[in-house]
Amino acid sequence: MLQSGTSLSTIRDILAITAILVGGTWALWKFVRERQHYVCANIELGVEHRVTTNGRTLIRVTLHIRNIGRIIMRLDKALVYLQHLEPWEEESLKSLEDLAVEYR
Repeated sequence: MLQSGTSLSTIRDILAITAILVGGTWALWKFVRERQHYVCANIELGVEHRVTTNGRTLIRVTLHIRNIGRIIMRLDKALVYLQHLEPWEEESLKSLEDLAVEYR
């Protein structure tokens, strides 16, 4: 009877070692297979415009960047360039202060 208990203990130990090895191999395989090397992100760019009382057009640009991957995305800055725009006069810019509050 002592011998069968020892053999059951040995079988249990072998099964435990096998389970640990299989689990570790599966975890490593899954990690390597699903590894991502690049950041995945959704980028949404919105543009709105309104005509002001003085006949000028006010443009509002919004940029939303959302990380959808598993890699941490570190973003220092994002730039949006608008080209071919005419600058506003100082008087027109001062009158926009009330309108800017409405946009927020």
